[in-house]
Amino acid sequence: MRFSFEAGDVISQVLNTGSPYPVNVVVTGNDLAKTRAHAEKIQAELARVPELRDLSIPLALDYPALKVEIGDLALAVFNLGGEFYVTDDTCTHGPGSLSEGYIEDDIVECNFHNGQFNIRTGAVVSPPCMVAVKTYPAMVVDGKVTIEM
Repeated sequence: MRFSFEAGDVISQVLNTGSPYPVNVVVTGNDLAKTRAHAEKIQAELARVPELRDLSIPLALDYPALKVEIGDLALAVFNLGGEFYVTDDTCTHGPGSLSEGYIEDDIVECNFHNGQFNIRTGAVVSPPCMVAVKTYPAMVVDGKVTIEM
């Protein structure tokens, strides 16, 4: 869930060029339906605060991400509408985990510095990231996501 609020005074607005301050609320759980219901309940409660703007749930809960560690390799597995994509989990700009990032459509936003990558291609979508994230060809074999190394 993501929302922002208006700066409280003129100095803050000038220093922040009038942009709202983004605030992220992360809701996690093991049961997709219960987690979605809980996120929507939080969103409804926050909508009652008049100073909040742009209240949304950018992570489509139907498109989960999962971190998989194999030896020294940490991977992010993304399910975009039944199609699976695998990238390195660590952001190329810092220590952020892409599997814990914010997902909207086929874009993942790093949870560390908010850089964005295209999940399908690994391409940088927005700074501060400058280097694409490595992707791995993925396919489903016998109900399991596999990758080519």
